[in-house]
Amino acid sequence: MGSRLGRRVVNLASLAIKLLMPNTLANIKEIALKTIPSASKIEIKRLLQSLYGIDVGKVPTLNMVV
Repeated sequence: MGSRLGRRVVNLASLAIKLLMPNTLANIKEIALKTIPSASKIEIKRLLQSLYGIDVGKVPTLNMVV
């Protein structure tokens, strides 16, 4: 299931996120993240911008019961 990067959990301001690796790495425009249910779209966007310096357009979210 994914690479080492896909299993790395990043904690910043009590917000844990996990990158779910895509099938192909060519021309990635969207990524999927797994985080705590209480994380807001603004928190996720700020985390990605400050930690990785990437431009974030939209942050659609989906709550799933596992």
